[in-house]
Amino acid sequence: MDIFNQMFGGARGGFPFQGPPPPSHRKNIQQLKFNINLDDLYNGKDIKLKIERNNKCNSCNGSGCKGTPVACTMCNGKGVFIRHMQLAPGVLQRVQGMCSDRRGSGKKPGVSCQNCKGACTIRESTFINVKIQPGASHDDTIVLVDKGDFDPKTKKFSDLQLILKQKDHALLKRKKNDLY
Repeated sequence: MDIFNQMFGGARGGFPFQGPPPPSHRKNIQQLKFNINLDDLYNGKDIKLKIERNNKCNSCNGSGCKGTPVACTMCNGKGVFIRHMQLAPGVLQRVQGMCSDRRGSGKKPGVSCQNCKGACTIRESTFINVKIQPGASHDDTIVLVDKGDFDPKTKKFSDLQLILKQKDHALLKRKKNDLY
């Protein structure tokens, strides 16, 4: 079985020919650089920040269609296709790939949503509250959970990573925790 496992992509869970492992749905992280003056970095500050992000469409609840989506006929709603190819008499090869219809989602919209035009998201402005801790430094990061764009595939919001960039001060220079 080792030869077959090497030829056909190995085994998963000890059993050959089960296919690839399920895709991991890691949460995306978006980065945003934020310019801040030295006084606010040194003393700390609460900031109300206005951002633009892709939010879930409320009309279709992020599905991109009115009503319930229909299973794709090419992949039977699985999002992947499987083809068997005969290489020689008695030797079959199984080829698996992502369905090209709707980027592997396995669902087709019945009627596209008029609000988002089938994109599942709409662009909107929102405000977020950020607390800068006293003594923060240049290039420090603050992670804001679920404050980034909505991902229609995972149905989750991405995290927003705020990178603090210190503006030059007219009189002072900072080296680590010392002011000159």
